[in-house]
Amino acid sequence: MRDLMMLAEIRRIATDAARAKLEAAASLERARGEQAALRALNNAARLLKGNPELMNLRPL
Repeated sequence: MRDLMMLAEIRRIATDAARAKLEAAASLERARGEQAALRALNNAARLLKGNPELMNLRPL
């Protein structure tokens, strides 16, 4: 009986570790997406600052 309880605890620990690893990967992917979006916004702002006439193309 004690061995069965120990196996369940080891399985729970392994499951928790796998879950933590997946959550960390998801968090890293969200951060990468946010960074890419900010980079794109920064590039667009830089283009518009250097070429204000580009705003005239937006309504087209």
